[in-house]
Amino acid sequence: MADVPKALDVPVLGVFIVGTLLKLLLLPSYRSTDFEVHRNWLAITASRSPNEWYFDVGSEWTLDYPPFFAWFERLLGLAAAYVDPKMLALTPLNYASPATVVFQRLSVIVSDIVLYCAIVKYCNSWPRVTTTEVAFNTNKRIVVLLLTFLDAGLLMVDHVHFQYNGMLLGLLILSVAYIRDGDDVKGAFVYAVLLMMKHIYLYVALLYFVYLFGHYCYTVPPAKQMRKRSLSNTDVHETLEALVNGQGRFSLRRFATLGAVVLGVFGVAFASVLAGPSPHSLGAHLAQIASRLFPVQRGLCHAYWAPNAWALYAFADKVLATLFRVPSPIGAMSGGLVQEATFVVLPNVAPAVCALLTLLAMAPVLRDVFKYPDPSLFMPALVYCMLCSYLFGYHVHEKAILQATLPLGLLAAESTRDAKLYRLATLVGNISLFPLLFTPAEVGTRALLTAAHALLANVCLEPLHAHSLKMRRIKYTGIGLTRGQQLYLTVLVAVAAVAMALPVVVPRLPFLPLLLLSVSCALGVVYVWIFALCQHVRKLDSLRTYLSGDKAPRPEPPASRFEMF
Repeated sequence: MADVPKALDVPVLGVFIVGTLLKLLLLPSYRSTDFEVHRNWLAITASRSPNEWYFDVGSEWTLDYPPFFAWFERLLGLAAAYVDPKMLALTPLNYASPATVVFQRLSVIVSDIVLYCAIVKYCNSWPRVTTTEVAFNTNKRIVVLLLTFLDAGLLMVDHVHFQYNGMLLGLLILSVAYIRDGDDVKGAFVYAVLLMMKHIYLYVALLYFVYLFGHYCYTVPPAKQMRKRSLSNTDVHETLEALVNGQGRFSLRRFATLGAVVLGVFGVAFASVLAGPSPHSLGAHLAQIASRLFPVQRGLCHAYWAPNAWALYAFADKVLATLFRVPSPIGAMSGGLVQEATFVVLPNVAPAVCALLTLLAMAPVLRDVFKYPDPSLFMPALVYCMLCSYLFGYHVHEKAILQATLPLGLLAAESTRDAKLYRLATLVGNISLFPLLFTPAEVGTRALLTAAHALLANVCLEPLHAHSLKMRRIKYTGIGLTRGQQLYLTVLVAVAAVAMALPVVVPRLPFLPLLLLSVSCALGVVYVWIFALCQHVRKLDSLRTYLSGDKAPRPEPPASRFEMF
């Protein structure tokens, strides 16, 4: 069957226009303190020399992103000077003229072009011909674009609450798209740039390392090359089976190339804020930047508990303290403050413990990706690793759930199980973001966006998968959720409704609604994490079957192991 042209057709462009118009409608929405954070960063980067950016303490909203993001703010400042020069002044704080609001809102909308182009690039990395289906087609691209570019969580966090996650996730997706195309060096370069924009993506650095080390840094002699097509790549991948069988040869030149690219990006980034005369020594400057990028004094949990393992841990501590009547400080771990975590019954958790648990959770998937360095495993592994970091990371923000749920939208069109995982994960993730939009005017906005996106996912994915399986003469069983999953979501929606009413009914317990919603969503995130691991195992099993040369597919894993997922 002939390849489908990869031109940017009208429907694909239409998604961008619809998404942009929707974001423009959100311009008057509530904005969080993050708006002033970024406004202050505009002022810092415009008023100070680069080697003083990380030393400014004129506001509590000090610069704590890596150098490239600081330069991004500096570039925005060049345009902001023509809109309202007062927004670039360090004082007064909380400056928010109408022109400033519109400018900053529009800067987020314009920066989403990076996300849009990255999604299109990712879709263009799909195989155009496979043994099972024509995976590259316009309908599939439109579905993925609708789910990701119009992601409800992204709209709530970036275009209401206020942040630049769309641009950053765009860089992540662009990096993965290059890897899927077999262009590992470009993928590593874009990922290094991303790290110098926001260092939270360090959580998947080990995944990048083991994949690139196994896939790019080993070569196979021509006599050992296997003419086998990769499951997820348009190019014929001649080395995978030989690499799996241990027939690859380590290439020092390739390893040095990757190292030079990554270290070169880091060097340029840090040199740009270290160069020039400064009263600070190089060591003092580096220590200052490190203290800003890794503020461990902020504590284990954020002011609003992100729905992860530590929310369940903190909840268990409160339950045990109540049962055993252990005296505890008022508001301990539930005062809505950013502070060191102090537990009453359970042991306190150090940052090193979080890092160790995160690494242990990732280890099985990292091992698999190193042994089977095929692009078909990379994005599912990335989603899983992001979920590990969200569940076990130190001082995780609730907004970080986007780093797992939005990439899941890129996988939702690949199989019915991926679609089910996506539907469940996005609902849990979007509901967990509700406390960010707490003003009366935004209560309707968050509910409408979440419900509309859930409906959109069902309306788009149902016919896509039904048609795809029909064309392959495979029985279609739907993408509906199990009764257990439906029951959990029903209870979660009820908890969200109760949480909305509690501040009126019990005003003296302001943290109770947050606690209920966080713990309820945390249970769902744990389930999604296990579901994502099961999906990785399935994809790995398919890859092994493919490499073994079996013509008949392997039987489904035992029901007791996977059926509930």
